[in-house]
Amino acid sequence: MFNFLKLPLLALAFTVFATSSFAQNWGIRFDQMPVGTEYEMKWQNGDRYVSRYVGKQGRFYILEETNLQTGNKVRQQFNAQGHFVRGSNARGYNVKNVPNSCYYVVGPCTHFVRGTTRHTGKYVYNIKQIGATNRVGTWRRVTTEETRDFKYTIGKYNFVVYQEYKRDGRKITRTVTRISEPNG
Repeated sequence: MFNFLKLPLLALAFTVFATSSFAQNWGIRFDQMPVGTEYEMKWQNGDRYVSRYVGKQGRFYILEETNLQTGNKVRQQFNAQGHFVRGSNARGYNVKNVPNSCYYVVGPCTHFVRGTTRHTGKYVYNIKQIGATNRVGTWRRVTTEETRDFKYTIGKYNFVVYQEYKRDGRKITRTVTRISEPNG
């Protein structure tokens, strides 16, 4: 005989399983990345950046991103799952994603951006996985109703090696042009 008192527990278990199966984590794999690994990126306008993994400090994995034209640096903090949580620089830029950025989550996801950036607000993402390394999705900034369709490809350590989206009708791209590892 079936015990109907267990039905709510079964429903809860199914809900947890269904939610976790739709929202998949594919954050940056800092646990596998050697300290000192660098990714050089080029934007379609010619701007070049280098992101360098400097290690784990406290609860966070740290990337330092340097604009090669200006020398400006941004310190980026990622949580244990490889999701972007905070960014800051010496010029006063300070941003926090609560609970963390949805950029590395397949499925529906919502986060809040807070801080000294024009991008503050609530963001709703929906990302789909296409094959092993490609992602397509849409985000919507709830406070302004701005939306953006995007696609990207992930590479070694789940780092985004190609990104494409449209802003103001223009196609914006970012491509990793060099990956270097210490002693590699």
